[in-house]
Amino acid sequence: MREVRSTDELAACAQIAGVARPFQHFNSTRFERLLETGKVRLWLDPLERGFVSSGGTGPEFRVLRLDVDPEHRRVGIGGALFEHAFGEVPAGHWVRATTAAHEAGAAAFASAIGLHRDPAHDQGDCAYACELKSFEATATPPPGIRLLPLGDVGHPRLNALMLAASEALPYSHALHDEDDPLLLGADPALSLIAVEGDEPVALTLVRMEGPLPHVLVTFVQPAGRRRGVARALKEASLTAMEVAGHRRVITDCLADNLPTRRLNESLGFFETTLIAWTSAT
Repeated sequence: MREVRSTDELAACAQIAGVARPFQHFNSTRFERLLETGKVRLWLDPLERGFVSSGGTGPEFRVLRLDVDPEHRRVGIGGALFEHAFGEVPAGHWVRATTAAHEAGAAAFASAIGLHRDPAHDQGDCAYACELKSFEATATPPPGIRLLPLGDVGHPRLNALMLAASEALPYSHALHDEDDPLLLGADPALSLIAVEGDEPVALTLVRMEGPLPHVLVTFVQPAGRRRGVARALKEASLTAMEVAGHRRVITDCLADNLPTRRLNESLGFFETTLIAWTSAT
């Protein structure tokens, strides 16, 4: 964070701290289900330049996401949003956030707003990053499989595949909360569908998280497994990212998902640590 110097920047931060709006004014289907169950609260600045979302209704609040419009970053807006959000958390409750260790800027920001490293709560799931400049595709789709960008496949044809993916994933996975909105939020050029005949049999969904592509999920129907479909999907997606000018991609998986971990590592992903930040209000 840098010092806010201009009059306009100072006024913007004062507005945020004074009249940041709670989640019921946030117009997005992405968080609808969480909002309906009371699991998430959002704080926005009055011009909707950014928001902080925090989940949890018990003794701990978890920061799920900080998002600031790119044109308004590095002017103190994120800090002002956090300060306002912290002021709304009941006294004695804990606020927790998680960053990847390789994201030095996020870690510095967490420290600057008063959060402290909490190794005891570092997440056990595995986060991975890959430098695309060193990536080279080697796999080809197996016979009978075509790989298509998400934008070339009608969403109604994906319903059964999305349902199967949801059933195969832990209930805590974002797919259970976002479902169709996840499809709508996925990048249509970087997300790919594997089709056999006329039926989608596998997918890899990618969403932009700030400047970084994030591979949210790769799923293959049972009949398509052990045929190299997942590798071909991921390699094609990584190639599309490199062509689009991206330099790094991130993904994650459960720590006990050894097949996915091995696939990630064989594609050049390196494991990063997810570190926890916490503070009592």
